[in-house]
Amino acid sequence: MERTFGSINDLLCQHVAGHTGSSVLRRGRETMAEAQWTIPQLQDFLDEWIVCWQNRPHEGLRHPVLPKTVLTPNEMWAALITVCGYVPVPLTGADWLELLPVRWQPITERGIRIDYRAYDHEVLDACRGKRSDINGQGRQMGGPPQPA
Repeated sequence: MERTFGSINDLLCQHVAGHTGSSVLRRGRETMAEAQWTIPQLQDFLDEWIVCWQNRPHEGLRHPVLPKTVLTPNEMWAALITVCGYVPVPLTGADWLELLPVRWQPITERGIRIDYRAYDHEVLDACRGKRSDINGQGRQMGGPPQPA
């Protein structure tokens, strides 16, 4: 991901009107007179750039059988699919829940606090003031309820 964001910053953003580099202190005197893009225009530009970027060879992508061969992201995907296979399976609601990040959080009388915000609901009542039964989680208060 870091490399992708770096590529976006280095290869895409330089072409956006009003681009200032890594600092707004580098902007010119007439920035308000420069072309201003709408969000849909920026989205279209990003979509076009991704098509080009996906078909551009990347030094870090090498063919698994021919390591001297530099591949594009699309070619790498195709090479790995032939090696690993692919079975398209639509995700269910339970699958999406499994993909969510886990956060162990104490549940107090006032609910849950995350980043200076409080969240409370009656569904939390069963967990208030109880310690987690799951080992390895520091036995924090208010862990997920365990089946009986």
